[in-house]
Amino acid sequence: MREVPSKSRGFGARTNVESSGALSGQPHIHAGFGLPMHDFLKLSTSNYYLNAEAGETEEEFSARMAAEFEATVLEAGSDTIVAFFAEPMQSGGTIRPPKGNWQAMQIVIRKYDIHFHVYETVCGFGRTGHYWGAEAFDLTPDRTTCAKALTAAFFPISAIMFRQDFFDDLMLNSDASGVLGNGFTYAGHFVGAAVALEALKIYGDIDLIGHVRGIGLFCGIQLVQGKGTRALWDPALKVGTMVQDRAHTRGCTCGPSRPIGLVFCRR
Repeated sequence: MREVPSKSRGFGARTNVESSGALSGQPHIHAGFGLPMHDFLKLSTSNYYLNAEAGETEEEFSARMAAEFEATVLEAGSDTIVAFFAEPMQSGGTIRPPKGNWQAMQIVIRKYDIHFHVYETVCGFGRTGHYWGAEAFDLTPDRTTCAKALTAAFFPISAIMFRQDFFDDLMLNSDASGVLGNGFTYAGHFVGAAVALEALKIYGDIDLIGHVRGIGLFCGIQLVQGKGTRALWDPALKVGTMVQDRAHTRGCTCGPSRPIGLVFCRR
């Protein structure tokens, strides 16, 4: 038996019932399909606000979540755990990990040599104020998946990235069996690849989002010419207004602020 742990309320993927549907931690995806299957293990949601015990600090809560993870691994047998799948920040409820959460979880991952798969479809490409959500929370994944913003959502595409040693092992086993025997009908489609390359080029050229900050319903995004220099745009260019107008056409309400940036929920 091979088992895969992931968090309840986490991991938005629902590509098909058999794999991604079972891997997801979303109850509404499981309902009516007999999911999750027995070899998909579910850990508690790292929602400190709702799930903390009376008087428990964020660090103590994070330690308890890591202890639950370790207990799950030991109960299943560490040699049966294929990988741990998780998002840097859970999309099921937009749950930010509490203090110390990922540090404690990664100690368990390394202790039992568990393959760590990070799902960046929601968190990647600047949405956390970093290019990858893994950077925002100091994660060291073995494998990463991404989609959506990979083409700025102008064309359907997804991608998977491996550490070199994992990729080498994958190719070795593929050669041994004669072929890597899975894939998708339109995998590697040249139009999707072309759109993705152009989107990535634009992201690299603009490097617009320098910092994301907020508390409660008050959130601000700092717009800069480049993260390396943190140089602000000339106010005469009205970059904040330009981004605001484009956001409004897509149904997102925000407003420009000084110095150059965007503010959400300012009222």
